[in-house]
Amino acid sequence: MSKAITTFITQIPLPNPAAKMLVDLSDYGVIKVSGADAAKFLQGQLSCDVLTLQSGQSTYGAYCNIKGRISSFFRLWRLGENYYLRLLNTMLEATLVELKKYAVFSKVSIENLSQNFMGIGLINQDISSISLDAETIIMPLQQQRYEVFGSKDSLQNLKQLFYNEVMQIDQNTWSLYDIRDMVPEIYPESKDQFLPHDLNLPSLGAVSFSKGCYRGQEIIARMQHRGNLKRHMQQIAIPDIDNIPIPGSAINLNNDQSAVVVRSAIIDGTRLGLAVVPN
Repeated sequence: MSKAITTFITQIPLPNPAAKMLVDLSDYGVIKVSGADAAKFLQGQLSCDVLTLQSGQSTYGAYCNIKGRISSFFRLWRLGENYYLRLLNTMLEATLVELKKYAVFSKVSIENLSQNFMGIGLINQDISSISLDAETIIMPLQQQRYEVFGSKDSLQNLKQLFYNEVMQIDQNTWSLYDIRDMVPEIYPESKDQFLPHDLNLPSLGAVSFSKGCYRGQEIIARMQHRGNLKRHMQQIAIPDIDNIPIPGSAINLNNDQSAVVVRSAIIDGTRLGLAVVPN
């Protein structure tokens, strides 16, 4: 456990908050699920409501184990009758294996598109004039942020369109915006540690309590309806920036309790992050 005392914060400082920015989301890969049973299959696997998702819409979601713990966290979108999951490259292969294991009796095709797909993030950018091809999507986030995913050719052309008018930022800076917006992440080190309520996933629209059965649903529903929530996610500042806290590891709080690290990023010599803390 880290010996550094961690403090709570209520506002995340951001670099040039009014600037137009662009980031390569190269840390993420894409899984495509298609076929006659694609919607029905995913509905029985994922925490979000797949059947209400219309073409062109997206949502956060979680893939949980049978104990209701989050195995992977993703953004899901639908284009036509096909579904796409965007998740960290480090989580992609394990998620792919698990989905395919449960898909053997369904008419679905599950494939890794990461070699042909890429993503970019946009901040404070006017997207009204952007034209999209059939496999490209713009997903609005909070406060003038967008994720764009599509074929590499399409995205390279889009990047070139913005090249002279945006500030290029790195994944660390993009993560600061996610931390500000209370968007968690699941890494190999934190896989199967958190319940959706620990990470405030219901408030992100990542969990449906009316869709019926899916993996871990009974435990997740019990947490919701009994209201017995013992932990929640909060923004933190970690003074020891030389030691990167591993996701899923314990750190000390300023009230002598411990918390569990969800994710972190650095700005101006301070490490900011999200952690699950006791209520």
